[in-house]
Amino acid sequence: MTETAPEDYTDLLKQYKILQHELNETKQNLYETSRQQKISEALLNEYQNDIEILQSKEQSLSEKFENKVSSLEEHIASLRSNHLKAISCLEAELEKKEKENETLKSQMELLEKKIKLKNQPMIL
Repeated sequence: MTETAPEDYTDLLKQYKILQHELNETKQNLYETSRQQKISEALLNEYQNDIEILQSKEQSLSEKFENKVSSLEEHIASLRSNHLKAISCLEAELEKKEKENETLKSQMELLEKKIKLKNQPMIL
């Protein structure tokens, strides 16, 4: 019985050292895992902040371009309206000139007839 006690003690001491080593490894793994989790959380927060910044910039650019498009559409509408007014004025002027031209042609024809009549010898 006395011989088994030192063997039991040695076996228990070996088991204790093995368990102590496993515990230290587990603690180290837990520490590394906890450290990695904190790093991952920090990166996640940084990425979320970056995403929010990018979304804000995208929203700002989107609004800027929408305003630019609206402004250009208004400008186009204004130019189109002015162009249509100018066309209408030119068409009215053209119509007026065509009528004036027709009137002048008619007057020329009358004058030509009068001149022909004047130049014809009078037969008695």
